[in-house]
Amino acid sequence: MLPGTVGCLQATEAVKVLLGLGDPLTGRLLFYDARELSFETVPYQQNPDCPVCGDGGIDDLAGIDYAGGCEVACD
Repeated sequence: MLPGTVGCLQATEAVKVLLGLGDPLTGRLLFYDARELSFETVPYQQNPDCPVCGDGGIDDLAGIDYAGGCEVACD
């Protein structure tokens, strides 16, 4: 059941983006707790220094050091 639920959420987000409807999860992660039937969103932003999603871009994932990449500092 969990993959079906997550798949429906992903499809809904795709339709929202394609049709320009609603408020897509751009800049936010959605956490779904199936046991408690609860949702939580957490903001994130791209790290320009990240070797994967940063401004420089990459050609190959081999040898990428992910330590300190896209993490969000929690205060």
